[in-house]
Amino acid sequence: MEMEFAFGYGSKVFSQGNNDKSEQSQIDMIYAVRNSIDWHNENLIKNSNDYSILKYGGGKIINTVNNWGAGVYFNPFVQVPVDNNNNNNTNIELKYGITSTNNLIDDLINWKSMYLAGRLHKPVAIIKQSNEFKIFNEYNLTNAVKLSLLLINKENITFNELFLKITELSYIGDPRLKVRGENPNKVKNIVNNQYEIFKILYIPILENNFNDLIQINKNDEIIKFNLTIESIGKILVDLPRNFKSKLLYNNINKYEYDEFTNDVIINPFLQIGNEMSYNDLLNIKSINEIPPNEWEYLPNYIKLSNSSSIRGLSEKFFNNGQIMQNSLINVIETIVGSTALVQSLKGILTAGIVRSYKYAIAKRNKAK
Repeated sequence: MEMEFAFGYGSKVFSQGNNDKSEQSQIDMIYAVRNSIDWHNENLIKNSNDYSILKYGGGKIINTVNNWGAGVYFNPFVQVPVDNNNNNNTNIELKYGITSTNNLIDDLINWKSMYLAGRLHKPVAIIKQSNEFKIFNEYNLTNAVKLSLLLINKENITFNELFLKITELSYIGDPRLKVRGENPNKVKNIVNNQYEIFKILYIPILENNFNDLIQINKNDEIIKFNLTIESIGKILVDLPRNFKSKLLYNNINKYEYDEFTNDVIINPFLQIGNEMSYNDLLNIKSINEIPPNEWEYLPNYIKLSNSSSIRGLSEKFFNNGQIMQNSLINVIETIVGSTALVQSLKGILTAGIVRSYKYAIAKRNKAK
């Protein structure tokens, strides 16, 4: 049952304030596996008690439910024996989620649901990863910064403001906050208690990936954002493709689509293109000679210069920051809200009624 990527998250891994030591809290884990059907079938043999009544349907049924919503199947309240070094075994309580490697990658590069990508925006304890996942997650974190810069929409931004906005992204539109299934102060608690870890996570990204967009004063912990029409455009063309597709569809009249915009809207998920040789690139005279599935890999200035639609939208957003913020929030709510709702509802199936009720009560108690 090999895992390709694994991480721990939540209040039992990194402090979120006063309720960290609650006996009702579980250690939260996510495991990404190559073949989720095979993984569930093998896990059913070894750990069938981890599953709800769905175990009687076998790995195929479980995997079908696994693919609903954000594509994660959780087994909560799993008792795991550990040796406490006194020759006495004690149990820890674990909630582990299973997702496919492809689903995780899809969310990191496209923000398909922002469910897994959003968890990785915040500090996590990575147990296992490859260089490939490092690259995908750096892309995810870089775009979290870019989107947050636009949402904050001012020239001088403190580290604290940036970290708060990044943390908030995956909660915008989450129905659990509306019904007090999550602590309304959760975002502040996470940043206040993990501030130094946020700096370790994001300062290298700010220093290496934003040379033409920002200047950093690490002593004063201030970011100066070069807020111009051009910088907004550079960010818009570089946001994850699913997010960008929804943003363009909502804000650009279909009669004003250029070829680049039309392709992004029609094909909202990034696909791996055929490799083009250096000689092929030398002979290209126009973007129209490049296959559309290669456009996403072009430098931003080329994409921006060939998209009058995005240039026009950048100017519109620059002239009215409130429209920009509302437009971006609307897309986040669309992506996060629907998948978070389905994910919460399917918890009744994956955990069973009793464990789902126990989990809901634990979350409500932590939210008080």
